Amino acid sequence: MNKIRLIIWREFITRVRKPSFLIMTILGPLLIAGAVLAMAWVGMQEATDYKVLVVDQEGLISRRLEDNKALRLTFFLEGTAWTDSAFKESPYNIQVRLLEGSITENPRADLIYKNKPSEFAKQWIRAELEKSLEISKLQKEGIDQRPTPVFGSRST
Repeated sequence: MNKIRLIIWREFITRVRKPSFLIMTILGPLLIAGAVLAMAWVGMQEATDYKVLVVDQEGLISRRLEDNKALRLTFFLEGTAWTDSAFKESPYNIQVRLLEGSITENPRADLIYKNKPSEFAKQWIRAELEKSLEISKLQKEGIDQRPTPVFGSRST
């Protein structure tokens, strides 16, 4: 039994002392982290200017939706529905139709696009619409949506 331990120990030591093992122990995780960061960076780069047409027939969106310059995403608000052929002819890339009904209780929307947008763009659109609908709910209930003051700050 003692000889097996000696053989295992000797093999381990000869492998660990090799320069290639020592270099890859340090370089391996750095290469993997670099590859992951490079993929994330490439995925965030947008080559398309997204012009998003938001069709809100009920007039629930009362504030300006925030554009995203990094994603090159611009919102436009419309009160009447567009036909598919009119949308195809338009300069807009994405159309978001807020579905009629109880949109404040169960918000749903159709996302129609000419070319599939990136996941980052879809997430930004979703977040902006959710923010806007939340503000609309607060206004409907008569709640003031101004930010509350931070502790210790005073107005004179």
